[in-house]
Amino acid sequence: MLSPQFKFRRLNQEGYKLIVRKDHPLAKNKTVSLNELQGLAFIEKPYCTNRKAFERFISDVNISITYQGKAIHDSQLQSFVKLGFGAAVIPESLIQKECDLKLLLN
Repeated sequence: MLSPQFKFRRLNQEGYKLIVRKDHPLAKNKTVSLNELQGLAFIEKPYCTNRKAFERFISDVNISITYQGKAIHDSQLQSFVKLGFGAAVIPESLIQKECDLKLLLN
């Protein structure tokens, strides 16, 4: 809760997307159900401000994932996904449009 002396105004809201390589089995789908995340290998971005919220969410819906590696920034994360080390969930605006990745989870 904000102190009454502060006013809150939402400036923008951004969605997160699951990204996989274009040759990943999930890439043929237009969307992916939460159950399809079960057992999926992910690339971790330890410094992401929403990582804990994502982990709580998947835990709350009884989904277990594994981390195959760690990335420090979004371009490194996308490079690891392109190399086939795993999938990732990142803000839509940070996805490199020219890369060989498939966006999922609308």
